[in-house]
Amino acid sequence: LQVDRWMAFTVKEFWDAPVDAPPFHADLDTHARRVRELVTGAVEKRLVSDVPVGALLSGGIDSAVVVGLMREHLEGLQTFTVGFEAGPSTEKLNADLVLARVTARHFRTTHHEVVVDRRTDLLDLLRRAVWHLDEPNANPTVVSTLVVAALAREHGVKVILSGDGGDELFAGYPRYLYDRYVQLAGRVPPAVRGAVLAILGAVPDVGSLGQLRRLLAKTASLEHLDAAGRYLAWRGQFSLAEQEALLSPELLAALPGYDPRRSVAWYMDRHSPPSFQERLSYTDLKLWIADESSMRLDRATMAVSLEARVPFLDHALVEYAMRIPFRVKMKGTHTKYLLRRAFAHLLPDQITAGRKRGFGSPVRWWTQTYLQDQIDQILAQDAVRRAGLLNWEGVASLRRGEGWVRSPVKLWAALVLQLWSEAFLSSTPDTGWPVPVRQVALRRHGPS
Repeated sequence: LQVDRWMAFTVKEFWDAPVDAPPFHADLDTHARRVRELVTGAVEKRLVSDVPVGALLSGGIDSAVVVGLMREHLEGLQTFTVGFEAGPSTEKLNADLVLARVTARHFRTTHHEVVVDRRTDLLDLLRRAVWHLDEPNANPTVVSTLVVAALAREHGVKVILSGDGGDELFAGYPRYLYDRYVQLAGRVPPAVRGAVLAILGAVPDVGSLGQLRRLLAKTASLEHLDAAGRYLAWRGQFSLAEQEALLSPELLAALPGYDPRRSVAWYMDRHSPPSFQERLSYTDLKLWIADESSMRLDRATMAVSLEARVPFLDHALVEYAMRIPFRVKMKGTHTKYLLRRAFAHLLPDQITAGRKRGFGSPVRWWTQTYLQDQIDQILAQDAVRRAGLLNWEGVASLRRGEGWVRSPVKLWAALVLQLWSEAFLSSTPDTGWPVPVRQVALRRHGPS
């Protein structure tokens, strides 16, 4: 950027969620009525279009609410979802696909599905995702989003509505619930917790006793962390030690003193809402939604010339939702309690009673089957050292250990970083870059 040397720039925030404003104290029905009004208005505003409008439909409540409200205004609404072939895990991973069909039938939409299976060129999809995102994003759901976006565009839709944002606003993530459990467990004296852990060490890691052991272990790992460290303990994939082992010495030298906790701390410590879970959701809104989720959705859809709109991120809705006490949004073990209450009249019972769902990806299956041979080539010693971002010894060590097996997303992250470096940093890029946008040849199912 070239500017006159006398010009001055000031960067400032033009809007923020009002988490420091006094909370709205009202009874549950009053909150539910106001949320219903705001969500309905947000959807209606995003239906204004002179081109065909459709909806992304997962098996969760957020997209079902959006589809239900759209259906009140649109005839012949088209909805789109994605499923997977993933060996023994196929049925479990496609629970969302089944529930999306329930929602589609309930609202009588023209429903379309696409399945990522063994005939899919998964590496080509991943290269396209890396290219269009323009930055190394290790969230494997970008592949699902790219696939389902291409499906919608193929059926003539040019604007798509999504349920993104509902989890952050209405306490939908299970980790918000787990964090509350950790807080409660933290009130038990450490000596007592340690004794219980020692006893539970002889118990099989299944059922409620196994859950209790994991809760106590998580409490012990979090109690000495500051707010930013606690946030990253829920969100992060790699510890700082793992990052230092995985990244090349040259890259680490170029980032002297870099600590991701500083960026997180800026938001975690910026406000003082009544509960720690509200700090988590605010930071999710400012970091996860702004820099990851919305960016990923926007670039994956625009890659196929599709415009995504997100009603749950309407500013008026955000401003109200962030002032609702957390205990109203989540009741007991029920996440999104308020949102479920607000739209119980609209949704099928299977959706209202269901857990959080969204467009996931069977990354474990992909890395251990479809992509296994290609990963060996992409993360080969010569390729890794030539790219210069990853440390070959760190990659080899982690692949030999159990880390990749327990958390295949770590392997996926290394793969994405290596592909990104090939695409954008290499002086002799592979002939596959840049990857043109083209239709994805996948197995499709007709309207349900």
